[in-house]
Amino acid sequence: MGADYISLTYKGSLTKDQVAKKVNGQRKEDRSYNGHQEGYSGDWQTVSDIGYKASKVFDTFDEAYDWCGNNTEKWSGTAVKYREYPKVDNNKIIAIKTKITEASNSLATLRSKTSEALKKATSKTIGCKNCDSKISREYLRGPKCPVCSTELRSTTDLNRISKHEDKIKELNKKLAEEEKKHLKNLEKKSVEKWLVFGVAAC
Repeated sequence: MGADYISLTYKGSLTKDQVAKKVNGQRKEDRSYNGHQEGYSGDWQTVSDIGYKASKVFDTFDEAYDWCGNNTEKWSGTAVKYREYPKVDNNKIIAIKTKITEASNSLATLRSKTSEALKKATSKTIGCKNCDSKISREYLRGPKCPVCSTELRSTTDLNRISKHEDKIKELNKKLAEEEKKHLKNLEKKSVEKWLVFGVAAC
C-alpha cells in the first residue's frame, strides 16, 4: 500500500460548503470512473476528511502545496487559499537578471584567467607568503597554496575579483527589492483560489 499526492483547485469566492460539495462530486466521479479497487484507487474516494485552513492565504500555489504536503495526514485532505498573480513581464527585473548573468560570467572568466596565469608565469616556482613554501608551477592544481591553502594570486587580482563579487551582491540586492515591489503591485490584481490537497491510498 502506498500514498499519492492529489489536488484540486477552485475559485476563492466559494464557501467551505461549496468546496466540500465539489470534492464530494469528484469522489463520486472517481468512484464511477476508477471503481473501488479494494480501497487503493489513488483518487478522492480514498481521501476522507478535509480540514479547512482559510485563515491563512498563501502567496503562491507552490507555497500552499508544500505546506499542505508537510501538514496533511495519510488518507485525509487539507483545503487552503492561495493567491494567483497575473503574468506580467517587468522590464526592470529582466534587465537586472541580465546584468547578474553577465557579471557572473565575467567573474568566472576572471577567476579562470588569473588562476591559469599562475601556471604560465615565466618562473618555474612560486612562493607562498604565508608558509614560505616554494611550489613548482607545473604541479599547481588551483590558485591556492597546496600546503596551507593561502591564495597565491596577486593582491591586484584578488581586488578585481572582490569588486566583481561586490557588484553581483549589489545587483542581487536590487533584484530582491524590485521583485518585492513588483509582487506588491501585482497583489492588487491577484485573485484568491482554493487548493484542496489530498493524500490518497494507492
